[in-house]
Amino acid sequence: MKFLVIGAGKAGTRHATNLRNLGHDVRLEDKPPTPDWRSYFASDFAWRGTDAAVVATPPSTHYELAEQAWRHGLPVLVEKPVFDRVWPGMMLPITPLVMPVTNYRFHPSIRALKREIEDGDLGDLIGLRAEYCEPLSDWQPSYECDPWLEAGVHLADYTYWLMGGWAVHGKPIQRWRGKVVSSLDAGLVSIFVGWAGSGYHHRVTAFGTEAMRSYDLQPSVEMHYAQLKHFIACIEGTEQPICPVAEAIEILSRLL
Repeated sequence: MKFLVIGAGKAGTRHATNLRNLGHDVRLEDKPPTPDWRSYFASDFAWRGTDAAVVATPPSTHYELAEQAWRHGLPVLVEKPVFDRVWPGMMLPITPLVMPVTNYRFHPSIRALKREIEDGDLGDLIGLRAEYCEPLSDWQPSYECDPWLEAGVHLADYTYWLMGGWAVHGKPIQRWRGKVVSSLDAGLVSIFVGWAGSGYHHRVTAFGTEAMRSYDLQPSVEMHYAQLKHFIACIEGTEQPICPVAEAIEILSRLL
């Protein structure tokens, strides 16, 4: 399969490398967010010889690039956050496929916890706590210094998936005095994202009526490959999307 990966930053380069390792042809494009890229990607020339696309550019460009991909009849995988805004009546195509990156749904520990919840090992699920921290010295925002669009969207996505949905009672609370911290209480789900302290920390804890489970989530190469394999399987029609784009927009709308 021939892929066009748009965006040559950390995520785009990783997607391109992993797709090549999976045996696919990849063309990596890096267009800056200037008026030129709009006219370029509106042309048929930009999508020549392409079977599918991956969008890994700044979030403010995600919707326009994904739209151009599907207007050219191509399935497209869009990096998180799938879009940087939502609006009433937002229309997306049923075909071709538009898939958000939800790679933590493929993390081995998240998968293990999902099985435990579904098998009833914890009893009835009461709630979830997800925490993500990095040293403040590592804070390198790519989008308007917003922790939710940097990391929080991942935690929101996998807690939504583990819980089978959740209702938000209030918007995220953000604090910026010397620390980059956001927190959200969503009914039975609590999410904390911060760049503060001196070490890396990513943990999810599930509370049930019979037991509690806590997993430290270490970086996983496997989940990135699994996401791409799933995208390809959905293109080929052998799997259904683990996260329809409408679900990703629903989750995102609770965070913006």
